[in-house]
Amino acid sequence: MARIGTGYGGDTERLASAPGDPLILLRTVHAAKLALCDRLEAIADGLPADVSGSECEAVARAVVPLLENAHRFEESVVFPLCERLYPGSLAVAGSLERLAGEHREDASYGEEVAEALLQVGEARPMPGAEALGFMLRGFFGSLRRHIAFEQDFVAMIAETARLGGR
Repeated sequence: MARIGTGYGGDTERLASAPGDPLILLRTVHAAKLALCDRLEAIADGLPADVSGSECEAVARAVVPLLENAHRFEESVVFPLCERLYPGSLAVAGSLERLAGEHREDASYGEEVAEALLQVGEARPMPGAEALGFMLRGFFGSLRRHIAFEQDFVAMIAETARLGGR
């Protein structure tokens, strides 16, 4: 697994095989994704003039590996935990399907965001500042909504596990 990088919530590689409570480890994943959202928001706020090319390049290089690692962890560790706690639940299955679909959308959008930020970082012709700002805001807004839903959903799972249910 690729290393997510410093400055985005630490190193979350190898989470899928890390010892410990997967729901606590998920908080690490969420913290890394939220830190990335904050960096993207700072870039969007700085457009068009107050943007560091090196910051854009660093963020661009972090987006795809961070999402790949986060999604791999969630889908290989957290989702199966949810399925074990709620076997046969159509509501849980539907929520997990929704989250997996959002992962695919986020990965695709993340590649586009990374490419646009690399253009800025490498001083290549870039999309207009307004278009780039709109793209960044759409992306980090979507990530934050996804994380908020996951946190609510995982809180329900954690409560079930804490109460010894299922």
